[in-house]
Amino acid sequence: TLQGKNINKASIEAIREKAYFVFIMDGFDEIFDKYSQSDNNDTYFYDRFNLNQWNAKVIVTCRSNVLNDDDIKTTLIGVNHNNAMMHLWPFTQQ
Repeated sequence: TLQGKNINKASIEAIREKAYFVFIMDGFDEIFDKYSQSDNNDTYFYDRFNLNQWNAKVIVTCRSNVLNDDDIKTTLIGVNHNNAMMHLWPFTQQ
């Protein structure tokens, strides 16, 4: 995204080193089929997009009826990353 905004690599490196981010990636379930069928799915989402190179927390949302816990572990995060999985329950009148 930064490169798409014509920010040069030196500036991106400076941003990466000095800034803290929270990446919110909403709706992973909407691209799951396309992502899992791509030729480059040999690494987890986190690794594939080099999210470990950023001083950041990553929040990925998806619907549980599309991705189950095993899909999430085998596609998004793997077993070697510190991660927390949280489930949100539907709102009620209470």
